This record gives sequence, structure tokens and C-alpha cells, in this order.
Amino acid sequence: MKIKFIFYKTPLLQFCLWLCFLFFVNMVSANPVEIPNDSFDAANLKANGNSIKPEVNYKKLALYNAKLGNAEKTAYYLENYIKSNADISFINNTAFDAMQEDKSFRLLKDKYFVKVDFWSLFCLYVGFIGIFVFSVLILKQGGDLIARLLIASFLMLHSLFIIRISAYMANYDYRFPHALYITAAFSFLYGPIIYFYFKRTLEGYTFRKIDLIHLAPTLLFIILLFPVYSLPEEEKLLMILNNERPFMELIAGLKVLSIGIYAAMAIRLFLKSQKQQYKFTSSQRRWQKHIIIFSLLYLVSYTIYVLLLKDVFLKGFFFHLQIISMSLIVLYISYYSTLNFTAISTTNRSIKFDDKSGKELNIAPIPAISLNEGVGDIVKNKTKIPSNRKVSSKKYKKSNLTRTQVKELKKKLLFLMDEEKVYRINDLTLPKLANLLGTSRNSTSQIINESFGLNFFELINRYRIEEAKEIFKSENDVNIIDVAYEVGYNNKVTFNKSFKRYCNITPTEYIRSKISMN
Repeated sequence: MKIKFIFYKTPLLQFCLWLCFLFFVNMVSANPVEIPNDSFDAANLKANGNSIKPEVNYKKLALYNAKLGNAEKTAYYLENYIKSNADISFINNTAFDAMQEDKSFRLLKDKYFVKVDFWSLFCLYVGFIGIFVFSVLILKQGGDLIARLLIASFLMLHSLFIIRISAYMANYDYRFPHALYITAAFSFLYGPIIYFYFKRTLEGYTFRKIDLIHLAPTLLFIILLFPVYSLPEEEKLLMILNNERPFMELIAGLKVLSIGIYAAMAIRLFLKSQKQQYKFTSSQRRWQKHIIIFSLLYLVSYTIYVLLLKDVFLKGFFFHLQIISMSLIVLYISYYSTLNFTAISTTNRSIKFDDKSGKELNIAPIPAISLNEGVGDIVKNKTKIPSNRKVSSKKYKKSNLTRTQVKELKKKLLFLMDEEKVYRINDLTLPKLANLLGTSRNSTSQIINESFGLNFFELINRYRIEEAKEIFKSENDVNIIDVAYEVGYNNKVTFNKSFKRYCNITPTEYIRSKISMN
């Protein structure tokens, strides 16, 4: 299936692509830190190496080379002392004042002291945007509660992970060693959350107790990492300084496997739902496509990063690429939730849920025309769409449809319009509607004409306009163009013309009148 992706036109993605380019240029131009190959020389210390601890040796060697003015060796021994003794503050010793501006010494300070650069600020910015939108999704009323909780949780996990990366890049790990592995175990929640979000929104899935089994990997890894979590601060700092990450490759590999499996299951649900596109608005389908694309981008970049863990240059590039892809997920969810909150928090349109409890409501949301009403009649409290035509009984005199068939087709048409809401399909045509009814184009036209006194376009526009009015009545601060897309129109101009034709006022005037009445 060909997935049309139009988000590349937005300034947000263009900005992120520029970040990729700037990062690549920065990596190509960066000079690697050279580390001396000098081994320990006991003669320089004038001491017996067997009676002195290694960290003391490194400390004295650093001080000794500082007196000689050898900044490169001083930085080398000083770093080894830090790694063995976890004493980062020793860099500030007055013995090293004379070489503070030397390149090797400055690189050492940049490596261990808190620093603020573009990437740490970018990650922090994106993370806090995600946390803010998370709170909005949780507190805002409307849509399906369970769907909102799932996508909000997905957003929160990514945001916390990005903030954790920001702290890592700013060297805050050396100040707060207990942050070690703080987000690692929750890596196995990404897949289940996005899978159940799609299952909820596409199928109206109701959770069962057996679904708790999907939390098992997370609980198992928390148990596995508990010995690490319970270590004292100094031991964690030594692990960080010496780049000791137990279970790191295992966690990374299983994370790729977990996200890959759940992503495949979510994509399968999405592709299956395409056979019933009429149950979803165009904005919902667009949202579903894009969230899958961004998730796959993150999965691919993270997978390549894991496979290239031993390649320093490529690992660094794909490390930043996965940050960008994760940031895109956070920014896109944040952007789309403000642009079209309804699209991300509603489910299959033939299923309705209570806003507070999240329980399914087995009622038809907008009954438009009942079987017992006469030609051209309308439901109570709805505005009648004018029709100047009179349906001639002679027009369909040669029709092969029996009265029973007409009644059955009318019943099926009402089901499609009232409950399946097929009028929301923005490219719905008479042949497509006939195909859904399982009859010919002429028979469909006959059913519409004889039963409702309207032609195809009048009937479709009637339903669209009536639902638009219901949305305007029930929701505050609605965007007219969003409502137009929601009810099936392709553009705002056509929607405004149709609305004014049937209501004698524009949508803007209708909204103002509603506000003045309140």
C-alpha cells in the first residue's frame, strides 16, 4: 500500500533535517582526543609501585607532569586517577592552573564538567514540550479516555527519555549517578503502548486482565537491574566513569526486538483498518499514517545504532539520528494534538465511549432519518434542507426493485449514514455508495429520491451540515477547517458555501450566534 506523506512540507521537519545536516558537518570537522600511550613509569615517582595504590600513582604522576609543564600527560594521568578514584573535583587543584587553557586540559574539563551545548538544550526543550502536552492530554475533556491515556503515556515516556539524554549530554550523570539506568527498564513499554493505542482507536478494544502479560518484560528487567539500582552513589559513579554498563547490549537488543514486534502488530491493524476507511475521518487516517512513519524511523535509526555500537564515528551519528527521530515523535504528537485533538483521541466512529468512564456506549450518535417518517421529513430539532423537486412515481415505474427490496435498501442506507457515517468519506460518490449498499447506481439513486425527496449530493450535504452544527454546539474553540474535514469536506470554501446554503448564515456567524446565546 502506498502511504502518502505530506509532513515534509512543514517547517518543523525542515528544521530537524537541518539539524541532521549541521550535526554531520560537526562530526566530520571534529578532532578526536589523542591519549598518550605512556605506561606507568615508577622511576618518575621515585617510589615502589607495589606499595602505592594505582589511584595514588596516577595522582602523583599528574602532579609530577604538571610541574614539568607537560599538559598532555597531565591530562592523561589525571583522567586515569578520576576513573579509579571518582574524584572529579581534583581537576580544580591549583597545581593545574598553569595549563587550564591547554587543548588537552580543556577537553578533559569538557568531558567531566557540566556543559550546556546545542544538543542538550534541544533535548531539554523537546522533553518539556512533551511533558506539557502530556498534561494537556490528561486534563482535557473529550474523546475516548483510554485512547487519551495511551497516547499521553507514549508521549511521556519519549519525553522523559529525551530529558534523560539531555542530562547525559550535559554531563549531569557525574553529579547524579543514581540516574544510571533510570529509564532503561521502561524501554519495553513503547511497543505495547502504541500497539494497544492502535487497537483501541481502530477496533474499540476493551482491556482484559490477560493483557497485563505485556508488562512482564518491564517487570523482569526491573528485577534484573535491581542490584544496579541498589548500589551506593560512589559505585555507580565509578561505573559511569569507566563506561561500565551491565546488560547494555542485552537491553538494546531486546528493545529493538520488542519495538519491532509491536510495530509490526500495529501496522497489521492499520492495514486491516484500511478496508473500512469510511469509519474514520481523513484527519484520523492522516494521523495514523504519520505516527507509524515516525515510529518506524525511530526503530530503524535505533536498530542501526545498536548494530554499530563498536564503531565510534557511525555510532555517534546514529545516536543523534535516533534522538532526532524520537524528537520528531514528541513534536508531531504535540503539534497534532493542538491542531486536531479529536483525531488522536477518538476511536472507530461506529463505536462511542463515555468521556469520563471510557466505557462503550451502544447508541447511535446522530439519528438523522427514521424509517417511519415520510418523504423529505426530518428528525426533531434538525433543520430541513429545502428540496424544490417533486419525485414522480412514473420515473421509476420500470424499476426492478420490489417494495420489500426498497424497504431493505432504505434500512441499509440509514445504517450506513446514521451509524457508519459514510458521508464523512471526503471522496464519496454515488457509485461508491452503491457499492457499499451492494446494489446498482440507479437503484441507489431511486432509494434516495423516493425515500427522502433528495438527490445524492443533497442527502450527503444534509448529513454533513447537520453534524457540523452538532459539533459547533457541543464543543468550544473549534477550528472551522477541522470541522469541515471531520464531516467530509475537502476544503473550507465548499464547506462555507454548503453551510450558508442550508442555514442561511456562515459557520463563523453560526458560532457567534451560539456564543451570544450562551
